[in-house]
Amino acid sequence: MADVVFRLLFNNLFFWCTNQLIVQKVLAGRDLKEGQKGALYVGFFKILGALFLVFPGIIAFNMFGDSIEPADNAYPMLVTAVLPEWAFGIFAAVIFGAILSSFVGALNATQRCLH
Repeated sequence: MADVVFRLLFNNLFFWCTNQLIVQKVLAGRDLKEGQKGALYVGFFKILGALFLVFPGIIAFNMFGDSIEPADNAYPMLVTAVLPEWAFGIFAAVIFGAILSSFVGALNATQRCLH
């Protein structure tokens, strides 16, 4: 158990210290105090983002129990159970837009690194 905790410590340290959003907020600060505030704000919002990723799985487990086979079907089953049929297309457009936005943001960051 201690081995797993030790490994996760370095994994999380790498993730939080090399995350582009956090690093940009720190470097954009006028002084040390502003940089520290930026890192705290972005870190707080990143934790909230993780909760948005975890809550649907918890809700799906409470709604469907162990009947979800395979486990990857939890989110589609939850969406199908919660959303009305007429909203499926809107939801698909929102998901596609979010994926495309993330992809374009990554490409833009890559382009800036190359110039």
